[in-house]
Amino acid sequence: MQPHRLHPSLTKETNPGSQSEKAIILSTHVNEPVTPPVQRRRRHHPLTIALLWTTSILLILAIAALIAGNIYLHRAGPMLKAKVVETLSTRFDSRVELDQFHATFVGGFEVSGAGLKLYPNHLDGNDPMIAVDRFSF
Repeated sequence: MQPHRLHPSLTKETNPGSQSEKAIILSTHVNEPVTPPVQRRRRHHPLTIALLWTTSILLILAIAALIAGNIYLHRAGPMLKAKVVETLSTRFDSRVELDQFHATFVGGFEVSGAGLKLYPNHLDGNDPMIAVDRFSF
């Protein structure tokens, strides 16, 4: 096996009197293309990636729960209104009218309404015993 020979332009004689001693100037091969160094992307720590995924999933689930809760309360509004009217009617032994009733889950559980009137069953009259224009809690 013969040693690899370098191109004559890549060698330099260290001693002009001695033909056998030569120093290598460049250590790359002549026919090898020169490519710029490749920059690698900085990799994140696996714990950071797991934390980002977990936070993202929990945030999406929280938003979905708020939307589902709001839809549920919107659809359950008529049932809640009927339950409120029934409860007030039983508690005060009266006929109850409720014009508007709204329930929402955004910012906590909120209930509001308008036009609440209670007419006692044991008294005759067209005037309500209790009348509330607007309420919220």
